[in-house]
Amino acid sequence: MEQTGITELIVFGLIAGFSILGSILLHELMHSIVAQRNGLPVLEIELFIFGGVSKITEEPKSPGAEFKIAAVGPATSILLGIGLVGLSYINILYIPVILMLVYIGVVNVGLGLFNLIPAFPMDGGRVLRSILWKRKKNMILATRTASRIGSFFGYIFMGVGLLQILFLGNFNGLWMLFIGNYLNSNAKNSYIQVLYLESLSNLKSYEIMGDVSPIIQYNTALDESIREYFMRFRRNHFLVALDERIVGVIHMERVKKIPFERRSNMIAGDLTEKIAAIPTVKSDLSCREALAKLTNSNEKADLLVVTDRESEDIIGFIEFKDFQRAISLNQINITR
Repeated sequence: MEQTGITELIVFGLIAGFSILGSILLHELMHSIVAQRNGLPVLEIELFIFGGVSKITEEPKSPGAEFKIAAVGPATSILLGIGLVGLSYINILYIPVILMLVYIGVVNVGLGLFNLIPAFPMDGGRVLRSILWKRKKNMILATRTASRIGSFFGYIFMGVGLLQILFLGNFNGLWMLFIGNYLNSNAKNSYIQVLYLESLSNLKSYEIMGDVSPIIQYNTALDESIREYFMRFRRNHFLVALDERIVGVIHMERVKKIPFERRSNMIAGDLTEKIAAIPTVKSDLSCREALAKLTNSNEKADLLVVTDRESEDIIGFIEFKDFQRAISLNQINITR
């Protein structure tokens, strides 16, 4: 009998654990579904120690979209939790099942309420930002206020954790310190990220692109390509042409993988990636949209080819470092 009881405890523990994991996944899945319905791409859903996160690669385009995307996760968790607790009142004779339903339900309600703490970039902080955004008519100012409130909650958590350790000898306070530091750093980093994206919104792709020239000819020896192009011009990519027609791009990373002794027997064309495989943007596309295209590329590319808006001729290319340089040179000043 005792062995049977232990087995049942293990089984119910596993069921409860996987149910909570599934609840967190459902929470994030709802974020993702609503985000996609509002035109925002979702890269993936990632589960980690505090729960999970839907990697939405762009900022919402309106306060209404922000509110719906942020609120749907906590709402799902709270409603699911209430539903599970309600099920426990059904005439179930087996006590462990009742206890499991109540436990999973309470955890879901707790998850929903915790996420509603107005600590940006948590869900509650994003709900707060959407409200401030609608009132101020300025997403940057709304983000700054929400970020400061998020940092404030982070400091509260850290303070409570420190008090628990110093005066109560409760080392569970380390968790509070950890969570507080997480909230504080994420609030500040999220605000900085929004500023960076806004600075890119004010630039066009042609303003940060690298020149097409020099172009490596397809039949150029690989060791000559390294010496006369990669070493001389200190770039990571070069366009490759065959009979005056651009056919692809050669990457430094691919070149470095070739053993030294084989390079003299190879040509640039052997390592050229076809131009059709490289994401392409128009010259008048905003740098923010260009970065989103590069980030969301299925090919995991690190380069964008820039074409003329009218002729569609290739006129340049953009690397990640070009976005970084643009951000550092175009920091925006926000006034009250």
